[in-house]
Amino acid sequence: MSSPVDPSPQTNSNEVLTIENVIATLSTLLARLPNYKDSVPQCSSSNNNNNSGSSDLNNNTNTTTTDNNSGSSYLNNNINNSGPSGPIKKLKCCLDDISKVVVEAPNDSFPNKQVQDKLSVIMKDALKLKEVFKDLDTRLKLCFLSFAVLPANTVVKRRLLINWWVGERLVDPPVTGEKTAEYISDENLTELEVKGFIEPVKERHKLIADRFKMQHLVHCVVIMLAQEAQLLHYDSNRNPTVKSLRSNRACLVKAENGTSKQELAPKLDLETLHTIFNVNEPFPDLRFEWSAKMKNDSIVDWFSKMKNINVLYLGRWKSSDQHSNEEQSSDQHHIVREGSLENHIEVASIEFLQGLKNMKCLRLLSLQGISRMNELPNSIGKLTNLKILDLKTCHNLEALPDGIALLKKLSHLDISECYLLDGMPRGLASLSELQVLKGFVIGNMESDRDDDHQGLPQQFLGGMCFPQKRDSCTLEDLIGLKKIRKLSINTSCMDFPTSKELQDLNKLEELQKLAIAWRDSGAATITPGQLNRMLAMKRNNDPLELSTKLDKLELLCFPHTRTPDWLIPGKLQSLKKLYIRGGKLNNLRQMQEGSDIWTVEILRLKYLNMFNMDWNELQTSFPKLIFLENVKCPNLTSSPCNKFGVWSKH
Repeated sequence: MSSPVDPSPQTNSNEVLTIENVIATLSTLLARLPNYKDSVPQCSSSNNNNNSGSSDLNNNTNTTTTDNNSGSSYLNNNINNSGPSGPIKKLKCCLDDISKVVVEAPNDSFPNKQVQDKLSVIMKDALKLKEVFKDLDTRLKLCFLSFAVLPANTVVKRRLLINWWVGERLVDPPVTGEKTAEYISDENLTELEVKGFIEPVKERHKLIADRFKMQHLVHCVVIMLAQEAQLLHYDSNRNPTVKSLRSNRACLVKAENGTSKQELAPKLDLETLHTIFNVNEPFPDLRFEWSAKMKNDSIVDWFSKMKNINVLYLGRWKSSDQHSNEEQSSDQHHIVREGSLENHIEVASIEFLQGLKNMKCLRLLSLQGISRMNELPNSIGKLTNLKILDLKTCHNLEALPDGIALLKKLSHLDISECYLLDGMPRGLASLSELQVLKGFVIGNMESDRDDDHQGLPQQFLGGMCFPQKRDSCTLEDLIGLKKIRKLSINTSCMDFPTSKELQDLNKLEELQKLAIAWRDSGAATITPGQLNRMLAMKRNNDPLELSTKLDKLELLCFPHTRTPDWLIPGKLQSLKKLYIRGGKLNNLRQMQEGSDIWTVEILRLKYLNMFNMDWNELQTSFPKLIFLENVKCPNLTSSPCNKFGVWSKH
């Protein structure tokens, strides 16, 4: 291998020694990197309907074929004969940067120690990666290699990784039920963090990091491992592609020229696909349409050939704060997010989704943030193994199909920030495995229409506020969902929750986290139907209280100035987190029973222009407080928060 630098006659002996060390280090690393393949599971080309994930995991570690050997041999020949490329080239560039420092340093101040320290760190990290990766169990190796799809140093949400791993059967909980998929995923993330593969990204306003990233050097090695495992291939720009017939994962990557006229996995049998992940393609349907055209198929027939796919991730995945600005509207009391065009995804037609009918193995479907999708086909009911349906921020979505009632294995449904939804299909009440339901809509009944508006919808939050349909699913209908532990509600009823609705909430025995967002309709008058509900609530002698098991409560755009009667500290002894964002709340001075005090440890107050309390008064009410976030609450006086609006006891 040629030297990356050519020492000149003026170079002193220390420079020569250091440059020789650079060359030796580079050669050593390039020689060692191919050895990673010895501990990487190989991809299986088959995908059985029900046990595809576990079958792959077993076969990947034990099966050795002529194709696999030839693939490794080919990769070795590429490395040894064709010069460094891809991740190796990246590593070489890092070392060349050190060489440049050496060459450009003046003779009288040669940075020998600086260079040696950098080389030592790089060598130590590279060798550590080899040894540590070899000791990981097979499932954890595959969880680790999922980072190969994502760009280096990209901040990734914990929830994305959990959903992805659930979809690929990498974190299936034991049948005994002592661990959840989230618990196993957190164990994996902790182990990867402890071993130095990933780094937590802690935000100023959070006590615990829920996002992660991977450094360039580690990411380079991950890319190589993914290639040698035949999980993915990479083009000259290090974008994941599909070239190996043994690969069962495909990625949608935006073309440099912006065209969507690229065939997805042209050499791959669609029936062998396990995963499709949208890295940054803004028009996924056009990509599918072109691929179908190249095969002389209709887009529905082409799409429906993916009979064994487990993960179909077509929507957004990047953290919203990487591509959006958060602002507060003082007159509407709500959060406005302005997304970046870089993160925009849209479809011209939803026809291709008819092909979902044959995807019996699909476990994760994400259409998050996709624009111009106003409905879903009833064929979604054919996804009998679907566990996670992510429809978050689908702003054009107007209704959920009745077929959703057939998703009997669904555990997570996210329809939050779908502002055009005016009701929920009653079939939701039959989803007995549901654990997380975000965006459940509760509106005024049709009899509560405001006659002055002649049945026209009222504006709210940039969307429209529609009366709720008579056949919509209600809180009472959800009582049979015994596994619900996280629920978020959007409502246009200013008197929500009534005594009856509080009783219904209390019957959700496993509920631990509750969020309520009130839609500001902008109407100053109260309709007759709303008045009757409020009077009935006053006549009712039943206690107004929330579930005593709640651990976290979030109130968004609370429409009243007075603290609600159901927000009683003495009845919420398990409550550790209280978030109040936007709205008209004036204080938290509600009448307390006896010596009742809050057990809340984390309090977040945002955009509360009318909130009027003193810090000492707040401390008296919240003696166990260890963290306070105060964002644009101008009348919270004597606040000890720093310039970022954060105070922490520790």
